[in-house]
Amino acid sequence: MLGRLLRNGAMLALAASLQLSSAQAEPVVLKFAAFVPDAEQTVVTVFKPFIDAVNKDGEGVVKIEFYPNGALGRSPLQQAQMVLDGVADIAWVVASYTPGRFQENEVFELPGQFQSLKEATTVISRLVNGGKIKGYEQYVPIGVFASAPYSLHSRVQVRSLAQLQGKKFRVAGAIEGEALKSLGAVPVGMPPTEVPESVSRGTIDGSTSHPAPLFDFGIVRVTRYHYFMPLGVVPLTILMNRKKFDSLPPKAQE
Repeated sequence: MLGRLLRNGAMLALAASLQLSSAQAEPVVLKFAAFVPDAEQTVVTVFKPFIDAVNKDGEGVVKIEFYPNGALGRSPLQQAQMVLDGVADIAWVVASYTPGRFQENEVFELPGQFQSLKEATTVISRLVNGGKIKGYEQYVPIGVFASAPYSLHSRVQVRSLAQLQGKKFRVAGAIEGEALKSLGAVPVGMPPTEVPESVSRGTIDGSTSHPAPLFDFGIVRVTRYHYFMPLGVVPLTILMNRKKFDSLPPKAQE
């Protein structure tokens, strides 16, 4: 009787130990949201290599699951809030699409400050990661980038600043809009996904843009004319919920 009880106890202890080991081996799963298509250049050249690298190095510790095409939320304006609400743990956030939350980023939209994507990214990433820019207190910036300087792309010919008078252009942010407004244009706010149809219908005459969205969102198919003036840049970020990050085991954080 005693022997049987000991054997049963040992088996139960072994089963519990195996179950515990199995539970400990389960990695922490993080949801990464992106409102852009999975074939978009930033996804192909930045997001996927980053996710693959983390999943390889963090095997058994942390795993990132990717949700492109707006699978967790389609609106570019809601990505930052989705991270705070726990809908996503990580998200691709365009700061200028979230007015009021990252107000100090607006200084980067002023025309003529940067000559290249590399220059803008170097400056912005150092300021954000150094805690010099307000608005990121509830997030961990995993990646901080900048667009190339924006310029104008239209269905109607623009050869001079004078020809901007009365033309309607989609803008990426408030300061960019004010800059165009001061030149006589009419700024219109909308996501880049809506630009091709709006240009085709004549709702707007064109859009500000840096090079990548021209192809990623099909803007180049409806804009024949390209006026390269050095407008501002837009900060682009991969943000994680700070509370979620702090809750991760040290090895996962690493």
